[in-house]
Amino acid sequence: MDFRLTAQAAYRQPAGFISGLWRDHGLALVLYALLSAGLTWPVIGHFTTRVPGNGNDVHVALWIMWHVKEAVLGWQPLFDLPLLYYPAGATLLTNALGPLVGFISLPFWHWGPQAAYNGVVLISFLLTGYFMYLLARTLGMGRSAAFFAGLYLLLAPMHVAGVSGHTTKMFLGLLPLALLTLHRALDLNQGQWRAILWSMATAFVLLLALLHTGIQFIMVAFSTLFLILVDLIQVPQGKRRLLGGRILLLALSSVLIVGPLLLRTAGAALNPALDIDRSAESLGFRPDLLEFFFPPTHSILFGEITARILPRIGIMPTIETTVSLSWVALPLVAIALLRKRKQTGVWASLAGIWLVLALGPTLQVFGRETFTHYDLPVILPYAFLTELPGLNFLRTPGRLMQMGFVATGIVAAGGLGWLLERFPRRATLLLAVASLFLLAENWPRPWPQMQLRPVPPFYRQLAADDEIYGVLDLPLTADESIPRLHYAAYYQMYQMVHRKGIAGGYIPRTYHVHPTFPCLFEAERPTPDLLVDGRPAPCPFHPAYDLPGNNYRYLVLHKPREAYSDYNEGSSPGWQEAVAFEARYLSGREPLLDDQFTRVYTMPLSPDVSALPTTLALGNNWYELEQAGDRNWRWARSPASLRFSSPRHQTVVLEITPSHLYTARDGRVLDQRGQLHVTLNNRIQTVPVAIGETAQVPLALSPGLQTVTLTLEAGNFRPAAYGESDSRWLSFAVHRLNLRQVDKTQ
Repeated sequence: MDFRLTAQAAYRQPAGFISGLWRDHGLALVLYALLSAGLTWPVIGHFTTRVPGNGNDVHVALWIMWHVKEAVLGWQPLFDLPLLYYPAGATLLTNALGPLVGFISLPFWHWGPQAAYNGVVLISFLLTGYFMYLLARTLGMGRSAAFFAGLYLLLAPMHVAGVSGHTTKMFLGLLPLALLTLHRALDLNQGQWRAILWSMATAFVLLLALLHTGIQFIMVAFSTLFLILVDLIQVPQGKRRLLGGRILLLALSSVLIVGPLLLRTAGAALNPALDIDRSAESLGFRPDLLEFFFPPTHSILFGEITARILPRIGIMPTIETTVSLSWVALPLVAIALLRKRKQTGVWASLAGIWLVLALGPTLQVFGRETFTHYDLPVILPYAFLTELPGLNFLRTPGRLMQMGFVATGIVAAGGLGWLLERFPRRATLLLAVASLFLLAENWPRPWPQMQLRPVPPFYRQLAADDEIYGVLDLPLTADESIPRLHYAAYYQMYQMVHRKGIAGGYIPRTYHVHPTFPCLFEAERPTPDLLVDGRPAPCPFHPAYDLPGNNYRYLVLHKPREAYSDYNEGSSPGWQEAVAFEARYLSGREPLLDDQFTRVYTMPLSPDVSALPTTLALGNNWYELEQAGDRNWRWARSPASLRFSSPRHQTVVLEITPSHLYTARDGRVLDQRGQLHVTLNNRIQTVPVAIGETAQVPLALSPGLQTVTLTLEAGNFRPAAYGESDSRWLSFAVHRLNLRQVDKTQ
């Protein structure tokens, strides 16, 4: 592949090995290191005491770094997370942030968790600029133009904004590194053995991208396919067979190196209990076209202008829409396309592809989403991208601009390179002016710093106990505006000390329904479609059964402290909820420990089954209740599950009244009748069901908790496949589920 931006075949090392290394690599590394320290300031000033940002995303990233350290030491599996959602566990394979940052953090753990996180911040910035510099040099640019290319990516607004808490955005270096290795792998002027090594290197970088974040893996994969297609079009007829061999070599390397992890990730994503499909959220995270031409809001010089102007026209900039194209880069891109179109056209096309995809599923301009007097939206390619198998996890289209910044930086640096060649006597001045304007436009304000909450002394005591069991932390949240699973990130920080299981876990793409304590975490309310003996069924939580039944030894009530701005005794709903929980379930019990940080209660070792009422609750694969007039229904995806609890052996009848049934025959979508498979304890009953008619299924319940699965024989369908806007997988819908107790006596 030859998309060089100069007439040189390759850059040459200057005379002298040491001086050559310094001029080609050492000086660039030093400059990018100094810039990284400045752009992330005051990270280096609080290296071992504070971390940048102010949200729970920082806590989660730090927890993942800790988990990787534990895995390297052999104390935890790498991709399984058995201590979250204990005892069900979770997976790292479907998380937005993968384990790569954890490996980067390993050298810094000696100085504590803050140093581990801050070390990742600085190394990520340094390597992002340096790898972009190497790509530009590999494409034949001079050192000055290549330095500018690295500076452009280093200052890319989405990259810089990552310091506020999005660790995936802080490390963009794998994107240019992947294009560099691809360029070498498809270079037809090198020998077979070098081609093999570069093909393996390309596949390895692709693996690193998958280990970092799925969205970067997607960007690298699609960019690779695009550049290979361009190369196939441009290669001379006599070299197509040789190029085909290189492509085959690259494909085989990718299958061998990336394939196993990719297959394992795909398998984890197929788990119906996980909430993977988040593509519908893309509409809320798409950038407005105008945001590409306004400076980022974090800019110290121009950010206030953007923050004042855009909201007036209905545009609310966020960290997910920091897609600004530099005012300095745009004229340089124009120069490159005018003067070096042959060399820069491919990179400009690549930039254009990712820019269009970053706009999201529909176009938004000046805050408007529909156009003409018909009020029609403009559908964009992103809407079809998320329809591809395995890509429905995408939810933030603006992040696709990360690869757009790489390609735009190459084109802009190509334009600057032409100016440096055209005016060699003013080369230093031109580089300085372009760099200073780029720095002035994008230099951020000092980032807010936060301290980690102090660890309660009780958890340091637990750290000495090697046995694994669960700890339930209260409150579940400080305020209902903070999702309960997000608030669990604070308890993940404590887990890094005590190493015991916790009930929550802030891990994106996790369970639809909490697998261990759904009624505690989801706060389900009685609904008209879920009944026990004809009355709305509550979703109860019974500590005397649920906690010891899941190997939880301690319940810890965290007391409010002045340092917790969102959690105080006087006004926090979370504290009030925790105290009410204590009064309801722990009244009359003496705490094991009561200090300035916590009040700790021990749990019985065996569950009290007699404390359970007979209840019915929704399990996995159910959607929200829908209503129209006096009708209501709830869709399910097969297999859908129901959760039962019973204090004793008893026979009950599950009454099912369907409202919609999918059919897989005669080209029809819905039918009046179907066959429903009901499974309890590996015993399957096949029940004929009909719309509007109540089917009765006898069930023999055992003492304790059990799960029943409902599977429609016809399977699932997507309304979108029949021209509708609903992209969900659906199987059947019920108007009502009633659990009727046949014998209520003991």
